[in-house]
Amino acid sequence: MTVAERFLKNLIDAMPAMVAYWDAETRCRFANKAYVTWFGKSPESVIGTSIRELLGERLFAMNEPFIRGALSGKIQQFERTLVKADGSIGYTLANYIPDVDDFGAVHGFFVLVSDVTALKEAETELRIAASIISSTTEGIMVTDSRGIIKSVNPAFTAMTGHTSEEAIGKTANDFQLCYEGTTPLDLFSRASKDGHWSGEATCRRKNGDVFPVWLSVNAVDRVDGDRAGYASLVIDVTDQWQKNERIRHLAFHDALTDLPNRYLLLERLSQLCSIADREKRLIAVLFLDLDGFKAINDALGHEEGDALLKRVAATLKAQVRHTDSVARLGGDEFIVVLDNPASRAEVARLAEKIIAAIQEPMWLHDEAIQVGASVGIALNPGDGTTPTELLNNADRAMYSAKISGGRSYIFCADMVTKSASV
Repeated sequence: MTVAERFLKNLIDAMPAMVAYWDAETRCRFANKAYVTWFGKSPESVIGTSIRELLGERLFAMNEPFIRGALSGKIQQFERTLVKADGSIGYTLANYIPDVDDFGAVHGFFVLVSDVTALKEAETELRIAASIISSTTEGIMVTDSRGIIKSVNPAFTAMTGHTSEEAIGKTANDFQLCYEGTTPLDLFSRASKDGHWSGEATCRRKNGDVFPVWLSVNAVDRVDGDRAGYASLVIDVTDQWQKNERIRHLAFHDALTDLPNRYLLLERLSQLCSIADREKRLIAVLFLDLDGFKAINDALGHEEGDALLKRVAATLKAQVRHTDSVARLGGDEFIVVLDNPASRAEVARLAEKIIAAIQEPMWLHDEAIQVGASVGIALNPGDGTTPTELLNNADRAMYSAKISGGRSYIFCADMVTKSASV
């Protein structure tokens, strides 16, 4: 063997792909190390062996059409699943290349078989991953390192209203994915630093609606360590957000009238008192109790009584400014808080207006029902500077108005009953 022949043989033996040559009688004339290793045979036992003997009857029958094709002068390429000598399953990509002389005669064929087991396994894993991504109910968006969208799953398209064709090529910024005013690139930058970022964010639908999402961003790197892009999990939390908002609303509002309850009233009144401590500001608290409500509730029943309370709540809200507050403490007790009214006289005029409006006949199921109102008024700072002081003093004034005959108001400061103008 010449130096050149030895070099060529060593070169071919070093190749990971299987290389062999079969003559026109389908007998092996050459096989490299990878080829004989695959079949678990020695080179001596392979050279001169027929391809039928080496492959076995079942595998030969499968390959025979390709063998005939190669011997007819046509290049053949096909994939095959094989059982290795150690019993493991392997996947190959085979090429049969005819050995044709200058006159067109075929003397045999070269065999180049690549072991694509690793690629097939990776392909299977990718197929499984793609199936999971496609079927998951969470939106998935994959972008490159610049934030340009490369792919989205069906859940993302359903969530945003954009088809995959419309989404791909756009930037994540086009969907207004943001967190507390940040941009998607800001979030990607955070994920790039730690490899991951997650938190509450917002997203925009195709119709322009903005909705709350839970966003999870993961940085994706190439094998060489360079940043390939980002994979983002987008979960629509609108339903949960609405439930939480509803729970939060119920915690601070009266279930019957939807007015603020005692907790929210105290919070708002506390804020106003804090402002009044820093600047000159008048705050008026009107404590209102209905006159004659118990008799109506007992005579007509709780359902009619509840309907009447709802009408009173609506009437009170109609009398005040949007900067003022109306609350229900419970039963037939209501609170009106006036934020910085112009004067005591203005508060008195509003009290008269409220009493007059409430004692107007209210029609419930074709029946006119009439109640009155007793109102006690406490002013900040004269009658107190804290929510508790103002409410307690307004309550005392209300009882003074009620025992004086009702349907009237009284300021805590003078406890003198004034008849309402109606």
